Amino acid sequence: MARVGRFHDNGKGDLSVVVEVRTPTDLTAWQQQLLKESVKLEAERKTAVL
Repeated sequence: MARVGRFHDNGKGDLSVVVEVRTPTDLTAWQQQLLKESVKLEAERKTAVL
């Protein structure tokens, strides 16, 4: 398990996170369709919760 050091000495540890996002640019037609369906389903799920 990695240890995270303290940035400030206030008794609580701060967590620093680095996130790398890679967006594919060469999707096949099938992958594009799946992505569109996923976006549509997510939008429907969000409106259903509200």
